[in-house]
Amino acid sequence: MMVAAHAAGLVALGLRLGLYRAMAGQGPLTSKEVAERAGLHERWVREWLHAQLSRPTAAHTRRPESWSTTTVKYSAPGDS
Repeated sequence: MMVAAHAAGLVALGLRLGLYRAMAGQGPLTSKEVAERAGLHERWVREWLHAQLSRPTAAHTRRPESWSTTTVKYSAPGDS
């Protein structure tokens, strides 16, 4: 039950801050690109995106040659 409550809070936050809207239809974006599109600070967007990865509301890809956070790209559900 606590997991569901946590998930609901993250979804509500994403909706209220326009994070899903910033990602929708864009394909993979970095946390910096999502933050710029939403007008938010990248650090907090990255934390929200990482929390999203614990549930199927976001996907991520990394270039195999680098594991830097700047190479991580996130996609909204249905975007690839």
